[in-house]
Amino acid sequence: MNHTREAWQRLEKQTEIEYGYRRRVIRQHISGMGLAEHTDEIIYGLNKSAERVIVWPDTSARDLSEHEEVFFHDSDCMLEFGLDYVDRWKMYRDLFATEGER
Repeated sequence: MNHTREAWQRLEKQTEIEYGYRRRVIRQHISGMGLAEHTDEIIYGLNKSAERVIVWPDTSARDLSEHEEVFFHDSDCMLEFGLDYVDRWKMYRDLFATEGER
């Protein structure tokens, strides 16, 4: 039995679960701020911004424990980045919106 292969498969599965969790949290945050009608626009901007600041995928060779540590760090950073992005989106919308847009 190849335990290393199993561990990598578990980490890949966990990556998918973490992505789904972040996605739900961000979308709930958007909705909770009363911005549900702008979800697609916000998510599009968030993804475009993330592409400019995050090197992905990280293809450097590393052992499983190092890869796992980097994964959890990156996952936390992405969640914080997403929540901050939504907050800033709302702040700028409120700041620059015309009366009809508020």
